[in-house]
Amino acid sequence: GGESVESSVLFADIRGFTELSERLTETQLIELLNHYFSKMNRCILSRDGVIDKFIGDAVMAIFGAPIKTENHALCALQAAVDMIAALDVFNDDIGERYGCQLRIGVGVNTGTVVAGLVGSPDRMNYTVLGDQVNIASRIEGLSKYYGVSLIITDATLQQLPDPEKTEQWCFRYLDHVQVKGRSTGLAIYEPLARSEAVEAMLAHYDHAMTAMLASGFNEAIEALSTLLGLYPDDGASRLLLARCEGYRQAPTLFSDEYQAGVRVFDHK
Repeated sequence: GGESVESSVLFADIRGFTELSERLTETQLIELLNHYFSKMNRCILSRDGVIDKFIGDAVMAIFGAPIKTENHALCALQAAVDMIAALDVFNDDIGERYGCQLRIGVGVNTGTVVAGLVGSPDRMNYTVLGDQVNIASRIEGLSKYYGVSLIITDATLQQLPDPEKTEQWCFRYLDHVQVKGRSTGLAIYEPLARSEAVEAMLAHYDHAMTAMLASGFNEAIEALSTLLGLYPDDGASRLLLARCEGYRQAPTLFSDEYQAGVRVFDHK
């Protein structure tokens, strides 16, 4: 049987895994994945998460079920941040041995899911199912498009304790999106460790985003050019600048991509 539970779902995926598979031998690839998963799993388990499954080079984890965790959204966020930090250390270890560096994208969503045993009488697996699980998977895929390592939904943000939201983190509003398979939009954010530099960067970014949504493309481009002069490696700002330049050249493109203020994605 199954039960409806409130939980947070995390998906993490290795970027460019197909290319990596072509470069390494089968033995090297298995060794690398096993080493990588062992590091990532510790981050999940240490935050009271449960590893649901491995899907090739991806991992799905659940927070709040079957282990009841009051602050499952915070646990999922902390696990995601831990995974990204652990990957930096992991890359130092594997660079010389395998001649590569791994990059990951992580998506976290919170909502009501159906949890229970799924399968056949001779093989069953505990998992969670439902629209909220699909959203977590979709926004993990969007992290590559937006040039960030981690995306959370507004539903996850709203479940975070207030001290965490106001003291430790800043949350960059990335967009309002309608992911493939859904008929409604949702707001997505990038969590960033709070600092004076991050707050200054976000002031420029938020100004540019507001200007773009009001069709003020020249104003947005000016703000983003200033931002990238200070932070040239900021992937989200580079993407937004490219989009604004495209909208300035073809204003109808903006209305095509944004429907009632929601950016519609027809692909994963």
